[in-house]
Amino acid sequence: TRAPPSLHGRSSEYNSAPRSGQMIGGYTFEPRAGTQLRVVGLTEVDRMAFMVDSYGYDGALEAGGATRMAGLTARWLDAEGTHGVRTSLSFSQRVTDFQFGVLDRDRDDRSLNLRVEGDYSPSARIRVRSGAEFARLTMRETGITPATSDLTPGAPIDELDERESTRHVGGFVEGEVRVLSGVAL
Repeated sequence: TRAPPSLHGRSSEYNSAPRSGQMIGGYTFEPRAGTQLRVVGLTEVDRMAFMVDSYGYDGALEAGGATRMAGLTARWLDAEGTHGVRTSLSFSQRVTDFQFGVLDRDRDDRSLNLRVEGDYSPSARIRVRSGAEFARLTMRETGITPATSDLTPGAPIDELDERESTRHVGGFVEGEVRVLSGVAL
């Protein structure tokens, strides 16, 4: 990623070339007809540093981040196609950091999700679906913030350590009746 700053004549603004990388992988397994397991993972990282002169600070502004995600899904459908169950479990995380003079912040956001749903079709005209889901979300932010508008080394600071979390639980039941070909209520 050194080419874009060089191409635009801005190489001197960066302490090092911005960089990033990513990787994704997945695998699907079908042990028998009507049953499927799938796992997917993704990771991404990025980092940059460039020179700034602002708020009394003349030096590097550095920032970076990383994203991680993993998911597992399972699906089962009976041979007649009248019953089915789908389940998914996922985890994601986004971590970021930012340094600018005395300002130094790190943030970590995470989520965990579980969903289970079922399908039942007693006839070609009627279908009933139901399911439940759970999610947990967390955030933690730590670091140092300036106590004044001065960002130079040695300036007054405040320490930061914040945590937030929440959860979500839900469910649903729905029915479908086909009244005409291509029309359902």
